[in-house]
Amino acid sequence: MLVERLGSEFSTSVYRKPTFTGQYLRWNSFSPHKRKINLIGTLVHRAFMICSKGKLDPELDKIRSILLKNGYPEHSINSTLKRKLQQLNSNPVHTVKKCPVYLHVPSIGNVSTKFEMQITSAVKRCFFSVEPRVVFTNRQLLPATKKDVLPSHHQSNVIYQFVCHSYSWHGSRTSQRLEEQIKQNIPKSIANPPTPHIHQSLPRPGEATSPPQFHQSAIGQHLLDNAQCALHYSQGKFSVLARARTPFHLSALEATVIKSPNPPLCKQKEFVYSLKIS
Repeated sequence: MLVERLGSEFSTSVYRKPTFTGQYLRWNSFSPHKRKINLIGTLVHRAFMICSKGKLDPELDKIRSILLKNGYPEHSINSTLKRKLQQLNSNPVHTVKKCPVYLHVPSIGNVSTKFEMQITSAVKRCFFSVEPRVVFTNRQLLPATKKDVLPSHHQSNVIYQFVCHSYSWHGSRTSQRLEEQIKQNIPKSIANPPTPHIHQSLPRPGEATSPPQFHQSAIGQHLLDNAQCALHYSQGKFSVLARARTPFHLSALEATVIKSPNPPLCKQKEFVYSLKIS
């Protein structure tokens, strides 16, 4: 709002920045017709409420000029401007106000306008204390195409758990893909077991048995020590519990998983975070 002092009185008018381009909703754009008419009424209402008597007519001429440049028909501008000024200058009618009910309808052209007339007429006939107000929206009717969800075994920076056949479970973190972590945790003899022979003979009493095997991970060692768990192993035993945003967040989540249920297969029981100084 621009305020000027003329003698002993103040004169007010609508202020526009020097960067004002005069671009509004184009008349030929695919938008509801009511929204374009409401734009004219909004500009007139602002001018009426802000401008002094001597500044109102120049502001209305400015509005006409701006709307004409945006492709608005002159008869639509003049008729809407006249109707809005009559409404603003009329005396308010004091009566019981109806309850406004808003209905959001997608804008698809003349079909939406016809539906607005039908629904408004039907509501007014059935509910006398309700004032229906249809609001047109330009949102997409169908959801936008989204990327496929990344499988859990292809995710990185995750907290994962492993639950074996004996219900012993392990929780840990990994900054690489979970499938790569699984390959490091599971011995090859269990992940890719050899095909058993039908006539494979059992070891005879007194024969030397194979030496015990060792694995660097607690999960791998548990499967080597428990034949039933190794027999029922599958990648479905691994699942993602949470995803982390930063290395510190990943360490904090791992400490929470270890301290809360205290998984028996976890070798690391304390929160360890290495400080990196660049």
